[in-house]
Amino acid sequence: MAMSKKDLARKSGKKKEKLAELEKKAAAGDASAKKKLAKEKKK
Repeated sequence: MAMSKKDLARKSGKKKEKLAELEKKAAAGDASAKKKLAKEKKK
């Protein structure tokens, strides 16, 4: 099923929010957040 431009924009927006949240946690010194952040950046 093809995704519309709106769906793609929403999905990329959520991904950016998730990355920003992980970066905040990683900056605070959360080791598990650092691992998740590295995985998300590889995707």
